[in-house]
Amino acid sequence: METLWNLYVMFSFVITLLISESVIGLRLPKRKHFWCFGILGIAFAFLVSYLVQFFPQRDLFVLVMKYFLIFLASYAFIFGVYKVNPMSYIIVGSLGYCVQHISYQIYSILTHSVIRETRSWYMILLLFGILAIVNAAMYFIAIRRMRKNRDIEVNNHVQIYLSLLSVVITVGISLGGILFSHEDDREIIIICLFSILSCVLAIALQLALIKFKEDEHEMDILKHMVHAAKTQMYLSKENIDIINIKCHDLRHQIHSLRGQINEGEIKAIDKAIDLYDNDFKTKNDALDIVLTEKSLLCKNENIRLTCLVDGSKLNFMCPSDIYSFFGNAIDNAREAMSNLPIEYRSLSLSSEVQDDIFVIRIENYTDRQVVFVNGMPQTTKTPTYHGFGTKSMKIIAEKYNGAVSFETKGKLFLVKLLLPLQR
Repeated sequence: METLWNLYVMFSFVITLLISESVIGLRLPKRKHFWCFGILGIAFAFLVSYLVQFFPQRDLFVLVMKYFLIFLASYAFIFGVYKVNPMSYIIVGSLGYCVQHISYQIYSILTHSVIRETRSWYMILLLFGILAIVNAAMYFIAIRRMRKNRDIEVNNHVQIYLSLLSVVITVGISLGGILFSHEDDREIIIICLFSILSCVLAIALQLALIKFKEDEHEMDILKHMVHAAKTQMYLSKENIDIINIKCHDLRHQIHSLRGQINEGEIKAIDKAIDLYDNDFKTKNDALDIVLTEKSLLCKNENIRLTCLVDGSKLNFMCPSDIYSFFGNAIDNAREAMSNLPIEYRSLSLSSEVQDDIFVIRIENYTDRQVVFVNGMPQTTKTPTYHGFGTKSMKIIAEKYNGAVSFETKGKLFLVKLLLPLQR
């Protein structure tokens, strides 16, 4: 037991630190052959952890340097495993250290207040049990929400550095306080609580900066999508106008040939023209354009598209917003019905007025299990722009003081747009 305890004292810090850093970096892109480089990094961190044991133990500066050197040595593991930008390396190391420090401070509180055993294998299990709980909390609160195989990006590097500095100061104060506390349990517990609070605040700051950068990135993509929708709307209008003119001229030419060619052939040609000669009259030009454009795709995919919407009540909206909102809604519905039997490929748009609220319902069948997070359907796709369509729909609705909701009722998927009536 003595030998096991000595090994625990010597390597517990580096082991718990490496575990925490591994959890923080779970969703980051990894190097080729990262297992080999990771093992080499672990070996180097263990070597440094062994060598610093020969440092004086009762000198505060030396004690801080001892843990700092082990922390720096752990970067051999981080560099070896992950292939990310420099800021990602810094954040993985700092968050990992914070998680490790919180775990150890909770362990210290328990050993100075509840559990009085010393040099027992129960103590080893206790530390790693606490570490598992804290890391699991960190994963479910933050890490699993990060995008897989993407670097960590932050908006303000200065605040990250200040956060790191606060962690260094906190660790120094906690080590010094415990070292010179004369083994007073109350003093140690207060110092540990202070360390935990400081590390939690440092983690919260870093995660907030990461989330802010992700939101900023998403907004840039959504702005790009709205701009692209505006451009596409004008191109679609020009194309539809040209098609309608050609269809109109072609009908006249075919009818002038009646009696000269077989009547069955004329009907077949008329049917083919009908495929392109769609004429939606909703009293809103932008809505007519998107319905006409998407109806061609729907017919090609054997999807029945019906629309009973009073588009005049959308005239206060920017045309590109109308085009973007309904284009995304119809495209999502088309994708959801791609594997359904033909008899279930039905998409309907309808509207009604309820207490000065204009309500538009978009309904389609789906055979997919839809997962909702905060009321928003989650995509199972990985390409860059998947998942942003519904977010842009939400932004457009809120832009006009409205709201959009998504829900499933059995095999029916329902999108509901609510807008205040404009008088």
